[in-house]
Amino acid sequence: MTELVTGTITDGLATITLSRPEAHNAMSWGLVDAFSNVAERLAGDPATRAFLLRAEGKNFCVGGDIRAFADEADPAGFLGG
Repeated sequence: MTELVTGTITDGLATITLSRPEAHNAMSWGLVDAFSNVAERLAGDPATRAFLLRAEGKNFCVGGDIRAFADEADPAGFLGG
């Protein structure tokens, strides 16, 4: 499986990249979970001084992937249920 989100730190700049260009970086539960994990890891690193959020492909993020939300369970309990 391709990584949905990558994160790097260079010279204090933490860069988070959404990587679901075939779906215009629409947020699926997998992408939400991956983003949350990467952001938490980078935020906890003392080398992080600033964040840059970017995305692969021609669209930054078109919003929520309604089909994916309907087809997948909420793995991390983001909706509290």
